[in-house]
Formats: sequence, structure tokens, C-alpha cells
Amino acid sequence: MEENGIMKVRDEESLVLDYKEKRGEGYTSPASALPTHELKMLQEYMHGANLKVLGECLPERKQVMMLMKFFKHKRYQRVEIFSNRGGGSVHTLAKVNEIGRDFVVLTTLTERIFIPYTAIQSANIPYAIPNVSTSHQHLIYDETLRKKLMLQFGKTVAEQVNLKQQFFEQAFMNHLQLWEGMYIKLYDQKEMYTGRITKVTNKYIHLKKRSKTEVILIKDITFINIMRVFAMCAGFIKGIKKRIYQLRKKT
Repeated sequence: MEENGIMKVRDEESLVLDYKEKRGEGYTSPASALPTHELKMLQEYMHGANLKVLGECLPERKQVMMLMKFFKHKRYQRVEIFSNRGGGSVHTLAKVNEIGRDFVVLTTLTERIFIPYTAIQSANIPYAIPNVSTSHQHLIYDETLRKKLMLQFGKTVAEQVNLKQQFFEQAFMNHLQLWEGMYIKLYDQKEMYTGRITKVTNKYIHLKKRSKTEVILIKDITFINIMRVFAMCAGFIKGIKKRIYQLRKKT
């Protein structure tokens, strides 16, 4: 009876392999004796168990590893984060846009938010929002790009920023260098700063506002907010309207 069951599984696997070979897809031999759906479930369980063991062996890295795993499964989905900001706690509801080595980038309709993992207290899926699978994260490459990635991977990825972010987890310092010249709002563990990024080094970020320059330790940053262009324009127009209203009121 047991032999009949084994033969049935092997027959089913051979049918799948024959179909893939006819279409020119897949490998010549299966990766495991298990059916693909069982293998997928087993691999997910093994990855979770390995991550738990790593967290117990490296407690100082546990929070970073767990948050990276969580955000990678929630890319382009809405998440709810409680984090430290300027000595207080802040609640953020936004979509996961980029996952770095030590930070995450979230986006809303009006702003882009950078939060280091060390500043995050908790991260979760918002209430009443379904836990969507990660299948929608897969990218469809055109044939030319696919060939370039296969034959000249290093050169192709190095030339495009979006591919760097897709294949490698950037450090917070390196990612901030991409935003030099941008006007931001920055929070450290105690204060809030605003200004234009003029320089980013291994340890410090330089913000300039008019004639004053602030130098902030990157490791002390807890929250960065970048306003979208249309939001800044809307705020500028609102300020002009308010000023005109005040002038009319005086006259």
C-alpha cells in the first residue's frame, strides 16, 4: 500500500517535469522528493526557525533581523509603526517602499519617511487590512534587461539606483547621500531640525538653513520626513493666501 502511494507521488512529479521540459522551463531534476507546495511550506518554516535561533545567538542584532524580515514580506503594503521621535513616541501609517540594512522607507501621498530600525518600538499590519501574499512583489523585466542581468550583473545593477535598492540592502548613510540637496525635516533623540542636506559623511549629516549649518550624528537620527513637491507647493500657496488674508484684514 505504501509503495503504491510512493509511486503515485513519483508519477505526479514526472508529469509536472515532463510538462515543464516541453515548454523549456524548470530544471532537469526536482529540488526535493516532496511536492512543491509542501516544500514551499517547509522552507518558510525552516527560514523562520533559523531566524529565531540567530536572534537568540545574536541578541544585539535580533531587532534588526526581525524587522527586515517583516518589512520584506510587506513591501508596497500598508504597515503601522510606533517609533521614537524627538524624545517622544509617534504613530506612522504608510506603505513600505524600500528596505535598507538598518532603516526602512515609508511613503504616503504627501511625504516620504525614513525610520532607522533602532528607533522602531513595534511594527504591525493595520487593523482590518488583509495580510496579502508577497506574490505581487515580483518584478517583470524586459528581455534586454534580463540578458544584461544574466551576462553583466554587476555593471547593470551598478548603473541603476532602483536595481541597487532591489538587489542590495543599502546602509542608512549611503541612502542619505542620494538625497543631498533635498530639504528635509529631521528628528534626533531630543530635537527637531529643518534644512537642506549639503553633505553626508560616515558619521554626520550636514543641514543648512539660510546661513546656519547644523551637524547631526547619523546614529542619533530617529525620524526623517521629506515632503513631496506638490505638498510643498500646496503649503507655499496656503501660506501666501494666509498672508493676503491678514493684509486685507488690516486694511
